Amino acid sequence: MDSLPVPQVGLPPVPRSTSATQRLLAEPHPQDSCDPFATDSDAEISRLGRLALRQTPPSARDYFALGDLCAKRALAGERLSPAYVAKALQAYKRAADLAQVDSERAWARLAQANLATWAVNVAHNTPSLNNIEVALWAVAESPSEQLDAQTRHAAFELRQWHQAAQRATLPSEALSTSSAETDWLEIADEALIATEIRSPEETSSTTSEHLSRTLSANAPAQAEPEGADFQIGERIDGRYHVQRILTGGMGIIYVCLDEETETLVALKTFQARYLNDDSAKRRFENEAQLWIEMDKHPNVVRAYKVVSFGKSRQHSRPHLILEYVDGPEGLGSDLRDWIKHKRLTPQLSLEIALGVCNGMLHAVSKQAGFVHRDLKPANILVRHDLVAKVTDFGLGRALGHLTESSEMPLLSPEQLQRASGERLTEVGKVVGTRMYMAPEQYTPSLQPLDERTDIFAFGVILYEMLTGIRLFSGAVDIPTLRQLHNRPIRFPPELAEQLPAELCDLTLRCLQLQRQARPQSWQALRDELAGCYQKLTGRLPKFEVGAAALQRDELMDKAYSLTELKRYTQAAAIYDQALALDPNSAWVWARKGRLLRLLKRYAEALEHFEQALRLQPAFAWAWYNKGIVHERLEQYAEACAAYERATAINPRDPWAAYSHARLLLRLERPEAALRLVQNILDLDSEHALSHVLRGQTLLRLHKASEALAAFDRALQIDYELGEALIGRGEALKALKRDAEAVSAFMQALRVQPKDTAAWLRLADAYLEQGDAAQALSALTQASNLKPDHMGVWLRIGRLHLHHNRPDEALAAYEKALKLQPSHLSALKGKSLAMMALERYGEAIDTLKAILAQRPDDLSARMHLGMAYLRSGAVGDALSAFERALDQRSDVAWLWAKYAEALQRLGRSEAAKAAWQRALSLQPDQAWYRVALARLYAAQRCFDEALDVLESAHTAEAYVERACCLRSLDRYSEALAACAQALERAPELARAHYVRGTILEHLRRTPEALEAYENALAYAPSAVWYRLKLAELLQRLNKYEEAVEVCAEGLAAPPADAHRVAQLWAQHGESLQRLNRYAEALESLTRALQLDEQLPAAWLSIGLTYAALGRLAEALSALERATQLEPQNAWFWYHYGVVLIEYGDYPQAIRALNRALALKPNFLKAQLKRSEARKKLKRLGR
Repeated sequence: MDSLPVPQVGLPPVPRSTSATQRLLAEPHPQDSCDPFATDSDAEISRLGRLALRQTPPSARDYFALGDLCAKRALAGERLSPAYVAKALQAYKRAADLAQVDSERAWARLAQANLATWAVNVAHNTPSLNNIEVALWAVAESPSEQLDAQTRHAAFELRQWHQAAQRATLPSEALSTSSAETDWLEIADEALIATEIRSPEETSSTTSEHLSRTLSANAPAQAEPEGADFQIGERIDGRYHVQRILTGGMGIIYVCLDEETETLVALKTFQARYLNDDSAKRRFENEAQLWIEMDKHPNVVRAYKVVSFGKSRQHSRPHLILEYVDGPEGLGSDLRDWIKHKRLTPQLSLEIALGVCNGMLHAVSKQAGFVHRDLKPANILVRHDLVAKVTDFGLGRALGHLTESSEMPLLSPEQLQRASGERLTEVGKVVGTRMYMAPEQYTPSLQPLDERTDIFAFGVILYEMLTGIRLFSGAVDIPTLRQLHNRPIRFPPELAEQLPAELCDLTLRCLQLQRQARPQSWQALRDELAGCYQKLTGRLPKFEVGAAALQRDELMDKAYSLTELKRYTQAAAIYDQALALDPNSAWVWARKGRLLRLLKRYAEALEHFEQALRLQPAFAWAWYNKGIVHERLEQYAEACAAYERATAINPRDPWAAYSHARLLLRLERPEAALRLVQNILDLDSEHALSHVLRGQTLLRLHKASEALAAFDRALQIDYELGEALIGRGEALKALKRDAEAVSAFMQALRVQPKDTAAWLRLADAYLEQGDAAQALSALTQASNLKPDHMGVWLRIGRLHLHHNRPDEALAAYEKALKLQPSHLSALKGKSLAMMALERYGEAIDTLKAILAQRPDDLSARMHLGMAYLRSGAVGDALSAFERALDQRSDVAWLWAKYAEALQRLGRSEAAKAAWQRALSLQPDQAWYRVALARLYAAQRCFDEALDVLESAHTAEAYVERACCLRSLDRYSEALAACAQALERAPELARAHYVRGTILEHLRRTPEALEAYENALAYAPSAVWYRLKLAELLQRLNKYEEAVEVCAEGLAAPPADAHRVAQLWAQHGESLQRLNRYAEALESLTRALQLDEQLPAAWLSIGLTYAALGRLAEALSALERATQLEPQNAWFWYHYGVVLIEYGDYPQAIRALNRALALKPNFLKAQLKRSEARKKLKRLGR
């Protein structure tokens, strides 16, 4: 099938003269080593990529041309290249960004869509997992409005095929497509429907960003979120440094460092289309002002002020500056994660509930009649010190007819404009989130909403905290919600037994349909909750917070923010201020201990944790962090004890148990680690990292299928979890599903594009597939990311060595040795590269240096023996191998090399014994059998050789068997052995050659000629096969063809001078047979210049001189030939013939007698001797 033509824009790059190009390329550029185009392995792309970097100003034309070049390389055979598809799209996007006119921007967008359409068509024509995934990714990356209906339909079909393939290959425990198979391909599905606005977690790893980011650690910055005015790294109003951008259905939040106060703040606004007129902006400002007037309270997210920001006055819009609240490590900042991960005990649920009550009580005290209207877990933030804070006061009303609900999936702009009983409402009708609404919120009434409306929502939240059950999650619309509200609500009996009856009763009263039946105010509710808390814990809750404590908490927040921003010195100073205010706060001591841990000041960190534990012995978080420090100090017993203590105090927090299990795995105790991980998952089945750790542990236990199911379960919880994707790749590799492993590692890199370990694993997976080029590309990315990573350079070195690129291998090992000059693996790799470069002396010196440091290093001594053997110092090699065998006598390869050395020293019997020992250790190694058989054959013990080869079934073994059978004149069997060899390895040149010799002996000359031609075709650099073919052609009087065969070999001569000389000699002999004597003499002279000990050349040059009548020179050359090869009857014969022509009949008779002595039935010699005798007799008369 003809391949589909690749779409091209066709615009040429910026025209440059040769001198301008040379001048530009001569100048270094800081992005030469990281730009995805400049670093491309294709010379044309790399050259243009480097020129594009240097072009001032940058030009869209260069990137159009780069996109076309990459697109041309996007299909290799029938396989779409993920890298080149991604690079082509990235180039067209850069062109769009650089375009100066609308027409160029349109071309760039059309080019992206055309490439996506082409990729979809390729995937349809040649469907494979790789092609489908690449095509769907290309669709997700391309401008949706440019895709025609046919492409969209075809992409949906591909998606269905992909799902079917996954169902066929994933284990039964893997992700189900109906529940949580939400991976990067799901995003492609969504992109076909509408452009979504995503939360930061979603945005961070959609395919529209991350495959591009796998191209380079320094790929262009991501496109700013829809509706955003500012980008990460920018400063708003010269003060607020943007750290992160969070986007929701309508809102945008910039997480910023306030550089005046050195604290994190959140700047919240709505997208421009919802603040599109002055009245909407005024409503936003008015509602925000109500929040600001609530002032400071520990249980309310503080709103500082409203300021209008924008890159121009025309695009300015109001932003509310808020306190930034960061959640505990491992959890999100709002209450949803606490419920999801089952971290809430009845006591902690009550503490959070009391905090919410305090916050709402403060709100109604500040604004009489205040109603939140959208109280839900997403609007209750839980700080890192477990303080609950209410947020989002009244902004929903600011938009007049729209309000936002983060409980629902984020919708497209088109969906936002449609009526929905959940998210969209008109003023006076419905404001809030459906599953937390009180009946009066959706029931027409003249009575205004009041505190009791929010108390109903609070009851729903409290029930959810205590049970983990969402009461009204099935409410798909208002009528359904009304039906659910009218059903009786009870606590599950098994839970009701574990909970205080008073708390259950209070919760159910909050959920009464009639407002009059609920607690009538936040004050009344707080009083009842306080009574429940006292009964449960034996103490009253603290409601009033002193000024010193508030100041301490503010300092703690500031220090925590600075720590997260890695401003450790400033954070330490703030913690010291907090300790000065409250030296008895275990929390402050522990937090500063964590900071010291991050600074790797472990001794001081331990002192701080111990002080925290003296103040509060049952402080689980301090025990957990103390365990981390002990682990860093390699005090593993103490670490395990600290982790156990933390888990015993707070079994619902998985992190101590998780760290403990991970340590046990590191200590090679996988069974104990697995038991501990299972305990975590029994408590919190949604803890994704524990599923990952379970998978890693199962891999260590060689249970790859179960491990794969564990990684898939982790991805069901968090489909962007890089550790799970990497683990999935490792499991697939273990199951020999290499193509899927590559896909998993690539998905991991879309999520974690700067993860060096993931690049290394991707390289290993490519190597398993035999794709060295892609492996090297992945390793290059790893080296760009982390040039000081030893593993990267060692892998690059091994890869180059394996593919016979010793110069590049040596360079990689040298880079590794710059990092660690005495690194043994790097030194050994360097020695192997030097051996491959035939720099044996340097290799020997390197290996001796290793052995000087580590005399017992077996591999170094083995390599030393190899270096000696290759250098020709066979005696030294033998000594090295003997010393190695003294260390380890059970290594088959070592006995084999020892045998090879003995063989080269002529110690055949000892060599036989060594080969036999190697075979006893590794009887299935056919190479050892072949080597031993050759040794027997060299001693003409052919039957013994055949016995050795009996159980060897490789192609080489069958060739050796054929040689032995040929020597025993068992030609039919020999030909059958050759056939067996060629069945296993049709391109094995030696098998064709041996077959040719047998056929030649059987006088099946045409077949022999074909066999020699095949041997030479598969090994064109093998001079012997070329000589044999030329010799047979000569015997067939095909001298012209013989000359051509020799000339082809001389056009690319081998390094071995002796072999080159043989070729010239054969070339000259063929020319001499064609009577082209001048050319023959030239060729033969060149042969003798290279090797004056070449008898055949002397013979041919002698015969050429004779043909030219230069008999004295002929006799001199022929005499030299007989001296070099006195046992060759033909040489004496030709010498005798020329002596007859010269008239020296006695000498001629003596020469011919020698010929006949060597070959008694040599008829030609007998005839020539008779001729010489007759002439001598006539001369005597």
